[in-house]
Amino acid sequence: MNAVQRVTSLAGRVFGGEIAAFDGLRDAMNSLTLEDVGLHGSAAPPFRGPCGFIQVMQSDTFTMCVFLIRRGERIPLHNHPAMTGLMKVLHGHIQLRSFNSPALEGATLRRHQLIDARLVSVDPIQPKDDVQMLQPRLKNVHEVLAVDHSVFVDVLGPPYSTEEGRDCTYFEEQKHVDSEEDSPKRILKVVDAPAEFWTENLRYQGLPPEP
Repeated sequence: MNAVQRVTSLAGRVFGGEIAAFDGLRDAMNSLTLEDVGLHGSAAPPFRGPCGFIQVMQSDTFTMCVFLIRRGERIPLHNHPAMTGLMKVLHGHIQLRSFNSPALEGATLRRHQLIDARLVSVDPIQPKDDVQMLQPRLKNVHEVLAVDHSVFVDVLGPPYSTEEGRDCTYFEEQKHVDSEEDSPKRILKVVDAPAEFWTENLRYQGLPPEP
């Protein structure tokens, strides 16, 4: 079993309900390299947009993908409704800004709606760092800024699904709720996907994700 198959096998078990396999999944993701997912050295495959996207595998219970982001670009503030996610940076340096928002649980969102939220972390993440995790009630809304050209792997479960009510919604951060400048309270405004953000689909050329 290769390094990518270890991740997909353990992800299938975790998102199939075998919670005891979670530590193994985290360890397997921490062991991934650029070469495992078909990327080599510091150079990323050429792509035109701010972000490249590689689908590694998708099942009914989880999806595994790779994002490549140019220096100075960002993946805008967005959510992962009723989903759990693990992120491992393989190359570069990102800043991850994460929010909690109980108001989003089970909510039907409409354009320009205002949502109460709390900024819970602003983390610089590099390849030496452990897998990052989001849960349905913890760090479920985040923004990814590429401080340098960066590559990271995402494993999300269950996958986004319009039919099952798991759409990706984008947000715009509004002014502080409190007058104190260092308050973690925020208001998030539901917006359309930013016009300046788009991803270019790239072909996966890494280790086979299935036996």
